[in-house]
Amino acid sequence: MPITPKYTWSESASEVVVSVPLRGAKAADVDVFAADVFLKINFKPYLLALDLHGEVDDIQCRASATGGTLSVRLPKTTHGKWGRLTFDGDAKGRRAESLKRKQEQEEQLREKRRDRRIQDERTALRQMMSIEETERRAIEDLKEDEKQRAEEDMYATFERLRAEKAKVVVDRK
Repeated sequence: MPITPKYTWSESASEVVVSVPLRGAKAADVDVFAADVFLKINFKPYLLALDLHGEVDDIQCRASATGGTLSVRLPKTTHGKWGRLTFDGDAKGRRAESLKRKQEQEEQLREKRRDRRIQDERTALRQMMSIEETERRAIEDLKEDEKQRAEEDMYATFERLRAEKAKVVVDRK
């Protein structure tokens, strides 16, 4: 059964800061999960689950571990003092809704990342095709130039041979 760790919190009009002593746990072993009205900090054997009094911007939440203490900065969505950290009321339903919103938000972010990756791949493919087209045209231009020079050389040779033949015919007369 997880143990609830001791924690402290402070607030300003724009953010809430929750601090938890790590009690020998490594920062890499700490799991922090933040939703708009819920914060969970987990490191064995401790679990801190807080239903927050107000809403926070879970995308902008930042956690840092210094001096054996984990500090989680939670920017408030609506500025103002809460006066208390946790919610009094039906936290179960509120938490479930918060987790559902977080899941939908994560899915939207995954879709955006997937769409961005696909768009980046398409852009890279178009750039590669453009480069290949430029190279192909350069090769075709070189071939055309070579063909043109070969034709000019051939016609010059024919003209020279015709002139030599005409000279031989004139010399025989």
